[in-house]
Amino acid sequence: MARTKATTRRVKLDGSFWVAADLVTPDTSNGNYADNDGATVVYLANGANTRTLTVTSPDTVYGLAVADKVYTVTANQFGIAGPFPLETFGPQLLLDFSATDLKFLVFSLLPEVRQ
Repeated sequence: MARTKATTRRVKLDGSFWVAADLVTPDTSNGNYADNDGATVVYLANGANTRTLTVTSPDTVYGLAVADKVYTVTANQFGIAGPFPLETFGPQLLLDFSATDLKFLVFSLLPEVRQ
């Protein structure tokens, strides 16, 4: 099956705000992906158990695969993963979550100047 796309939000110069209902439940069966501009980060909000987010790197160096980046989020922890350089992670972030209670939002740190 195809990965599920997550919207990449742009930060705003006057602040970026969201509510719990805005958090995305990951597609643990197929994985998720999001647009990456090199200044992209993933905000993580975890539930009651330790969970992981794996960001796959499609890059190689001298033909050798670059290791995937794994983030471990402990119970009831919040965090930010990234940014993810284009040279290593490409224009699409490939996101694999270990469970659906590790909710997330994807942001670009490049500000949204005009609406």
